[in-house]
Order: sequence, then structure tokens, then C-alpha cells
Amino acid sequence: MAFKLEYYCFDFDDNILHMDTALHMEKRESSEWKKIKISAEEFVHLKEHPSYRPVNNNWNECFIEFSDHGKRKDSAFVDDIKKALTKKRFGPSFDDFIQCLIEARIFAIITARSHKSKTIRKGVEYIIDNVLTDDQKTLMKKNIRRFRKHFKKSRTNNLIRSYLDNCEYIGVSSPDFEILLNRNSINIIDTPSAKMLAFRMFVKKVRSFSKRDIQIGFSDDDHKNIRSIKKVINALEKDYPKIDFNVFHAYEGEKKDVT
Repeated sequence: MAFKLEYYCFDFDDNILHMDTALHMEKRESSEWKKIKISAEEFVHLKEHPSYRPVNNNWNECFIEFSDHGKRKDSAFVDDIKKALTKKRFGPSFDDFIQCLIEARIFAIITARSHKSKTIRKGVEYIIDNVLTDDQKTLMKKNIRRFRKHFKKSRTNNLIRSYLDNCEYIGVSSPDFEILLNRNSINIIDTPSAKMLAFRMFVKKVRSFSKRDIQIGFSDDDHKNIRSIKKVINALEKDYPKIDFNVFHAYEGEKKDVT
């Protein structure tokens, strides 16, 4: 019996976990702008509100904690994952992500964060080490052996590392992604466009693993990103008729299939 090849793309904040990472904003009260901190969850609702703006009108300062350049450097992402797990602040796609890991499905984290790829991978490794049970890790390794003929060869003999070497960790506001854009002379103007490109790249990559019928899922909490991904899928379906695409909108604690 042939095994079904399934691949997944996950946004992280408010999709896998509800993180406490603070955004630095200013709120207009009467005629004054006062500095405040809000969560990513609140930002989805307030980012276009006329009474809110980035601190000092600088988006880099606003999102400094979502990068490796804040006070906590590259430990910020894992630190906030630890806090979210301790508080059990699981997002709508958390269980699906855990199942994806157990089943050793190749995945991509596609987030608006500015962390480097290795920083995001450390967060995934923390989840594997501290959330999965011993039995789940054993099953994960069994599935890696089952599917690894469909992966690219890794330089390590460690099963879990070899699996993670084949996955993608993409912060579309990161220096890593900016280098890729510059190298290919690509100009991206906003997060939805950047996620569209990252998704296209992931589809092309996993299509190279196998020519069989495959399934690719994408989940995100932002409706603009969902709309953009659905748009790019309409184009991709013409080039990849053997790929079954599924899109999920994680919103207000629920995940809906909006394919």
C-alpha cells in the first residue's frame, strides 16, 4: 500500500501558539500619543485602526521583539514558546502541527517574524523535545524511516535532525529572506506578497521530492494572507494538477477549511 504524501505550511503566531511577544505601539488619547504594548492577537484587529500607530512611527521598533535584535537577542522566540506552552496557550492549529511532527510530514513555518531560520528551527526543536512524549518520538522516528526515501539526503545520521533538515523555517521579514529576495532581484511590498512567494518556493521544493499525487495544506490567522494564498493556489493548480491544496483560516480560536 502506497503512503500518502502530505505537506504543510503553518503560520506561527495565533495559529500554532498564542505568544506573549509584545509589539511596541502608540495609542492616541485626546491629542497625545502614548506608548503601549500589545499582543500579536490584538495587532490583527488594531493594525489599521486610526488611533494606533507603531512606536516612533517606526515599524522596525514596533516589531523588535519579533526579531533576533531585541534585548533578548535570538533567545526571544524560544523564550516566548516556553511561556505559551506553560500557559497552555495553544492555537487552532497546534494539534495539527504536533500530528504533522509525529507523522514526519515535511512542513514549512511561514511567519511574518524577522527571526533567522535557525532561530525558528530551535523553537520547533524545543517543541519536539518538550511536548512530544517518548512514545510519540518513537513513532515519529518510525515514520521518518518510512518516508525518508522521499526526502533529500542529509549529512547527519540523527533521524530527527535529518527530517528537520528537509523542512523550511521562513521569517518573511528576516535578513535570510531579504538576502534571497535581493539575490533574485525580487521586490516584495507587504507580508501577504512575501508569504505568497514563500509558499510558491515550498510547493516547488516538495514537488521535486516526488511526482506522485500529493496534498499541501496552508493555515494562517490573517484573512489577507489567506486571500493571497488562495489567489496563488488558483495559478499553481494549472502548473501542478497532481497537487491537492487545502487552505485553513485560524481565527478566534477556530480553524475553518476555506479552500
